[in-house]
Formats: sequence, C-alpha cells, structure tokens
Amino acid sequence: VYLGGTGAANKLDDYEEGTFTPSLDFGSGNTGITYGSASGKYVKVGNLVTVWIYLYLTNKGTSTGQANVGGLPFAINNPAGVFSPLGDRGRINTGGEGVSAYVSGGVAFPLYHGGFDGAANSEVGEGNFQNTSEVDIVTSYFTNS
Repeated sequence: VYLGGTGAANKLDDYEEGTFTPSLDFGSGNTGITYGSASGKYVKVGNLVTVWIYLYLTNKGTSTGQANVGGLPFAINNPAGVFSPLGDRGRINTGGEGVSAYVSGGVAFPLYHGGFDGAANSEVGEGNFQNTSEVDIVTSYFTNS
C-alpha cells in the first residue's frame, strides 16, 4: 500500500497487530510471582512497535531487585533510551512519585520513579510493590525485526 504518493518512502510494507503475554521480574528473578491478569497487545508499523501492557499481581513473590517488564513481542532497538510514564493505579508505593519505564534496548525494560523535578531517578523494586499491584503501560519503541 502506498500512502501519499507512489515513491519508495510512501510504501507501507509491514503492518502487524497481535497479543502477547508480558511478565514482571525483580532483579531477573520471578520466584513466586502470580498474576490475576497479564495481557498485552501490540501494533507494529514498519520498525515502530506500540505496546499496551496490563499486569495485575496476586502475589509479588520473593525475588528481590529492580522491577523489569519483559515478554515483549519484539526486541527493543531504540537509538536512545526513552522514559515513558505509566499508570500504576496507586498500587506501586513510590511516595507519590510517578513511575516510568526506561525503554532502551533488549527484550525487557526496567521501571524507575522520581526524576521529574530534575532529581536523579530511583529504581522501582520489589519493596515498592504489594501483592495486589496493578501496572498499565502504553509505550512505543523501535525494533530491527
């Protein structure tokens, strides 16, 4: 399909949408984590992927370390890392600071809080989560796939 002309730059030759199962780990571990829901949807146009992720924990488990969201449908290949704000439904305790996904590279992305007022970002870890934490993420990233 050509959009806005018939030149090579106007050719849309890659469009895909689908579902995937996202995951959460703490410090690369997921011991005992259980979900009430873990769902994801994506739209891929060329090498740009937009994902919607919903995670609802019923048990955060016993792993420790920084929270990472994985299970992405395509590997991330951003030319520069991007902080993408996300909704936490008030169930990630960061003292009222907003939470962001740092979308940079690889097959997962870490979560951070703070930094919006010019201060340094801090890792979101297992101590910030409850057994009933909910996370909504909508973000876009580039891929080579």
